[in-house]
Amino acid sequence: SSKRFPLRVIEQGADFASAIAETEDGLTARKIEKAIKEKFGIKDKITTYQKYELINNDKAKELGKELIRTTYYNIIDQINAENKLDLDIIDLSYNYMEVKNSIYLLVEENTRIYGKIIGNKGHLIFIKNKEGLYTFNASSLISRILSFSF
Repeated sequence: SSKRFPLRVIEQGADFASAIAETEDGLTARKIEKAIKEKFGIKDKITTYQKYELINNDKAKELGKELIRTTYYNIIDQINAENKLDLDIIDLSYNYMEVKNSIYLLVEENTRIYGKIIGNKGHLIFIKNKEGLYTFNASSLISRILSFSF
C-alpha cells in the first residue's frame, strides 16, 4: 500500500525508491517486484559491507537514480494505465549523510563499543562517541553478550 511503501524501503536500507503502481496488497506488490527484477536482471540485495562502501561513494547516488529512471521507462508501457503512477524518485540517502566516513569495525571476541547509536541501514549500526564515528554489522552480534545503559 502507499502508506506502507516509505517505511518498507527505509527498512530495506534503500537509498532511492520509486513506486511504479498501486496494488491491492503487499503480496501482489512483491510478485510484481519479483517479476520486474527477473525481467530486467535487477540485483536488489548486496552485502552489508557493500552498503557501507556505497554510503561513502558519491557516484553511487547518481547511479541509483539512473537505474530507477531506466527501469521505470522500460516497464511503464507494460503497466495497466489506470494503475500507473508518475515517476517520482524518493531520495532516502539524506538519512545517511551523518554517517559518512565512519570507521568499519569487525566485532570479535571481547570487542567493546561505547557511544550513542545514531542510526542504521539494513544490518549496519552507526555509533558515535567522543573518539569518532563507527559502523558495524549487527549480524556480528549474534550469540554475543551485550551490555546496554540508558
